[in-house]
Amino acid sequence: LWAAQAGVKVALHEGFHRLPLPSLAVRGSVSRVLGDSQLDLTIASIDATVSKDIGVAGQFALSPYAGFDWLLIIPRSEVIDKTPNIDSLNMASDAQMLFVFDDQDTIVRQRIFGGIKIRHYTVSLVLEANIALAGSSIDDRPGTDTACGDGPAVTGCDAADQSGLQQTYTATLGLDF
Repeated sequence: LWAAQAGVKVALHEGFHRLPLPSLAVRGSVSRVLGDSQLDLTIASIDATVSKDIGVAGQFALSPYAGFDWLLIIPRSEVIDKTPNIDSLNMASDAQMLFVFDDQDTIVRQRIFGGIKIRHYTVSLVLEANIALAGSSIDDRPGTDTACGDGPAVTGCDAADQSGLQQTYTATLGLDF
């Protein structure tokens, strides 16, 4: 699989070095998964970040930052073959083994992130924490309140996002030119 990505970041306010005013930026991006005829996945994101550059003894630059991110995950199904190893041209009944999942609502997730970038000349170390909040989206598209399983028709069968809180911690060593 491949992902095509595009994004833009705009600094709404770049902090002043001598005043304790932070920088404020807004970023938007979109990713599209490519390379599989059965998967149609798009992820859009918009976030706001606040940061401040702090000089230390003329040798180091510390840049703490924090932000909030809104993720919109747009999943769609393409035609899926239940029997990919059977040639439907040689076996006519295999054509009936194709299906498509019903479209669902966009999944909305929120993420809190923060960290610090420590830079000495061109060498940098970034320590970051990401916390994706528990999912709360419900697939409430019209017509999805149908029978649950083999029983009689019951309302409230919409799929709920049951993902729990997710945490990611990273350390990155790099060169800034």
